[in-house]
Amino acid sequence: MFCKSITEKIKKLSCCDISCAKLAVILFTIVLIKGIKIIWDYDLTDSLSIWWWLVLAIIFMIKPIYKIFKKDNAGIN
Repeated sequence: MFCKSITEKIKKLSCCDISCAKLAVILFTIVLIKGIKIIWDYDLTDSLSIWWWLVLAIIFMIKPIYKIFKKDNAGIN
């Protein structure tokens, strides 16, 4: 029941919302890479602190998450 309603809400997301979600995933991946510096000897993301990447990821994820979990007022006049 819950998965079906979430799937229906995800289908209603706009192209901009999907792009924001993708960008947020990329930014969270950068946070993980910064957190695990064992992968590379040279940190490609060294120009910004890990907190800036995390804040950017959260900002880009707010709108898609809000649209998925907001209450629909359909049927209420």
